[in-house]
Amino acid sequence: MSLNKKQFETINKILDELNLKKNDKIHLSLDLMKIFLNLKIKRMSFLKFSETILRLIKSRIGKNGLIAVPVFNFNCINTRKFNRMKTPGETGAFGNFLLKKYYKNRSYHPINSFLIFGRNSSRLINYEHENCHGSNSIWKYFIKENFKLVTIGHHYVRSFTIVHFLEKISGVKYRFDKSVEIQYTNFKERKKSKFVFFARKLDICKHSTITFKCDEIFFKRKIFEFFKINRLISFNLNLKKASKLVLSDLKRKKPILVSFSNNKNKKHNVLDFSNVIKLEEKYQKLKHST
Repeated sequence: MSLNKKQFETINKILDELNLKKNDKIHLSLDLMKIFLNLKIKRMSFLKFSETILRLIKSRIGKNGLIAVPVFNFNCINTRKFNRMKTPGETGAFGNFLLKKYYKNRSYHPINSFLIFGRNSSRLINYEHENCHGSNSIWKYFIKENFKLVTIGHHYVRSFTIVHFLEKISGVKYRFDKSVEIQYTNFKERKKSKFVFFARKLDICKHSTITFKCDEIFFKRKIFEFFKINRLISFNLNLKKASKLVLSDLKRKKPILVSFSNNKNKKHNVLDFSNVIKLEEKYQKLKHST
């Protein structure tokens, strides 16, 4: 089965309001279940719908555009095993359904891997690097090439993983470089490889990301565009502009745009999982960005 006319029109309206343009480069994340419930989709598979969304966005950004869908896997840190073709992502069903068919589009680093689609996608797919948050990681390219973070069905902070790259190059004290040796199956080749990520210091940092204040400033400075239809919220955020503001703030003695929470400060300003829910409820009461 395919989408009916009303469902198709709703999706296209969301994409219209998100202002996707030719040649855009996009970090794309969406909540499949929320979209299905909101649009009352019942007789269409998740895989077919995922491919439909991918096709519609490809047609918007054209042959020179680029799409990166996260399929991060954090469990490999504990299991010390990763299969580039078979290991599922832990960043949403959308990426995992696409992974079944497009596993050859998966980028190299097991912790922060993406499915890459579009022009010259092979340079990102085949880019090998050790530290997923380091100065030469894929995030550096996202900023340089002016990627946009596009989310459908959830607030952008749920996918604002680039913040850990910004923390790393700023040298924050509540995280540290941690290396792990992983049995890495690179399609047909199998070998042991070392990978590095910017881990939390668990005794002081429970969660770190941007704050309520940061989202407020992003909103006022129009760093992102926002659209809501029914109770489905969507965002289009300029990663380059957002990163510039965050990096500048992290140089201060007391940053206000990024912070961390622990078990001591229970009433904190950090947009952790519980606070994101509160923020999403706020945006569900708004109509669109102004």
